[in-house]
Amino acid sequence: MLLGITDEKLLMKLNKRLSDALLPYATFTGKRTIIFPSGSRDEIVYYSDELKMWWHFSDVRKERYWNCFGVDNPNDAKKINITCEINMPFRGVNLRTAGMWAENVEGKYIILHNGSIRGGQKGVGKSLFRTHYKGEWAKVKIDKKQYTYAPVAQLDDDKLPYQIRQFVRGVREIKDLAKSMRKGGFRDGKYNPEFSGTKRYDLPDEVVANCNHGIVVDSLQRAIEALGYRANNTTIIDLYTQAKGGIVNRIFEVKTALSRQTVYTAIGQLKLNSIPHKHSKLYFVSPNTINKELINDLQNLGIMTILYVWKDKLPEFINLKELI
Repeated sequence: MLLGITDEKLLMKLNKRLSDALLPYATFTGKRTIIFPSGSRDEIVYYSDELKMWWHFSDVRKERYWNCFGVDNPNDAKKINITCEINMPFRGVNLRTAGMWAENVEGKYIILHNGSIRGGQKGVGKSLFRTHYKGEWAKVKIDKKQYTYAPVAQLDDDKLPYQIRQFVRGVREIKDLAKSMRKGGFRDGKYNPEFSGTKRYDLPDEVVANCNHGIVVDSLQRAIEALGYRANNTTIIDLYTQAKGGIVNRIFEVKTALSRQTVYTAIGQLKLNSIPHKHSKLYFVSPNTINKELINDLQNLGIMTILYVWKDKLPEFINLKELI
């Protein structure tokens, strides 16, 4: 189980480290008007051409850290809108803030979000987030009480900026979905960018948050479409492709860590999700550290294994082309 952090000095240190980790990616620094439902503030913001994301960090009356992110390009506009906030308590427990710092069993610091994505838009809130969030949830212990949060990113992971970017994109997608629903529209057979929060259980009470799931899914989607196939997803299927007539012919399940639990879970998900699609090919998408014997066993179950390695902070799929 993750342990929530409440110590004021440690929270200050962690927020500073988060700011320092993003700073090297900034290609723009300047004062802009940040728009939010109750008003606006002129603040210094940072923007990254690589991440396609802006951010601003400050503390608000020594009560909470105001960590806001957006997808507007401040090079093009003097006024920019907040896509999501990952505000952290300044000290102790403040459940009104969406963000939380926690420590896992390995001593790693994890950025969490409770799903509250209010933004002055009708229909946008924690309920919508929990319905459409595609990652898993982690239990967090704070002052002897348990809460549920979504892991966003891991401090000191070299992919942290991309993990945060992935989460911000996901929130933007959910807000766009709410707008579409208000207009009476719907989304069918469309790829929705994945979130990056996942978890795995190695021991009965051990939770290791992993924040790279969304990055792998999104990269796989782009790689599949580069080969000429349209890749879609649902709330329960990471990715799938369709043949003519809308028949699902490939189903992909992505895992970012290898343990007995994750492998068994992947097998179960693929087998269950393929029941309505009896002739679909099944793919387990795995880090290349998986052993050959397990690959063979999966093949005997009718599941092919797509391998990936990390290169320049993005996954590269080794055998995707030959398998699909």
